[in-house]
Amino acid sequence: MICGQTHPHQCECAATLSAGEWRRSARLASAGAAVIAASFAYAPWVNHGPVICPMRLIFGIPCPGCGLTRSFCAIARGNLSAAFGYHALGPVLYLVLLIAVPLLAYQAITHRRVRFLNDWLFGRRPAYAFAAVLFAYHAARLSTMIVSGQLWGDMQSSLFGHGLRMAMHLA
Repeated sequence: MICGQTHPHQCECAATLSAGEWRRSARLASAGAAVIAASFAYAPWVNHGPVICPMRLIFGIPCPGCGLTRSFCAIARGNLSAAFGYHALGPVLYLVLLIAVPLLAYQAITHRRVRFLNDWLFGRRPAYAFAAVLFAYHAARLSTMIVSGQLWGDMQSSLFGHGLRMAMHLA
């Protein structure tokens, strides 16, 4: 179709990526592929490595994404039940990566927009829905940690907790 038609989404030029969109697709495909590769490479050491979340390290409070690295690595090892145990949304996000990376790569290589990718994976509504689910999951996880006493113990063993104890001993 020719530009200016009443249905711009059917216009031929609307299906072609701009230079900025092409670069974004290439960067996202590369980053997603790197995350998938890292989940396989880091899998043997993930349970013995340091805490990499600054919020958890400093304050002892897990951030909404805490556990995703271990979840992705568990998937790479083929342990789906452990992946859900580390972070309930980890396997879902990994599946999204497995779908999005090839589509983003296709989009970057062909310079043609993949409508499913942009509407369903990167659309505003799915982003808001995911944010709401992530917030609810995080609230439930923190509530469980508070009730079990784990959160208080983690806070005490954090850098902030150690610093606070040292300050109290000096006073």
